[in-house]
Amino acid sequence: MLEMVIDSYDLRKRNRKMGQKDRMQFVIVWWLKNKKKFTKYDTVVKVAKLFEVDHATIIHHYTRRKSSRLYAEETKCIKDFIES
Repeated sequence: MLEMVIDSYDLRKRNRKMGQKDRMQFVIVWWLKNKKKFTKYDTVVKVAKLFEVDHATIIHHYTRRKSSRLYAEETKCIKDFIES
């Protein structure tokens, strides 16, 4: 499921657009809440390899990054995709 979400929304692509970072943050926080369901991606390092970023980036997204004001709009499509 995690690979499908990342591939569907091009979350491996490197850019600084706020919407892209909001979607990435949403997926990381969702993974963190549901981490026990994943056997293949059970550590931050494995998820970082999947996103093709450093593990510190993953930690930053769920501890320090502030969501943009358009966070709800940007993440609505991923939320619908995950829930269906």
